[in-house]
Amino acid sequence: IQAKNPWALRDMAERLLEANQRGLWQSANQKILDKLQAIALAAEGIIEANT
Repeated sequence: IQAKNPWALRDMAERLLEANQRGLWQSANQKILDKLQAIALAAEGIIEANT
């Protein structure tokens, strides 16, 4: 997904992070949240590099 559609990857990661912030996903541990944040940032970097 990262190579073909980084926009979708970023959006998915951000939605999961938002769900956690809203209390809709309470079982996520900090390691998972940190990884999602890293995925979102990496995808954003790819998007910025390609525009």
